[in-house]
Amino acid sequence: MSNRKRKAEEAQKTTEEQTELTRKEQRLRQRDHHRPAAGVRGGFQIDSCCRVHYTHVMSKRLQVVLDDDDMKAIAAIAKRRKMTVSSWVRATLREARTRHPLISGDRKIQVVRAAVHHAFPTADMDRMLAEIESGYRSGSET
Repeated sequence: MSNRKRKAEEAQKTTEEQTELTRKEQRLRQRDHHRPAAGVRGGFQIDSCCRVHYTHVMSKRLQVVLDDDDMKAIAAIAKRRKMTVSSWVRATLREARTRHPLISGDRKIQVVRAAVHHAFPTADMDRMLAEIESGYRSGSET
């Protein structure tokens, strides 16, 4: 093989290696771009094979328009509780949801009354607990 040809092949090899390094750097930058910052919940990561790995459960965004006074009051409450405004709002909405359930108490009572009319199989409570316990013991021996 001639000297010129060998140098051309080496140059091409070096160029290919540099191109591969550049591709790897781009993939790393792209992956890091989509990675959530430390302490941030949510986001996704893209690996070298371009598969997406979600790092959070899918959620919905809620936008609420408040006047300045309401926003200041909410921010002050959240600050006193050492919470972000977002986490305070989520907690408050969760609390409101438990105070105002989707199914009314009257409907729950109707369901219980209807269930009482059915004849479901049952046994003495002590016997059922003993059978459950024996199942646990026999399961651990296998």
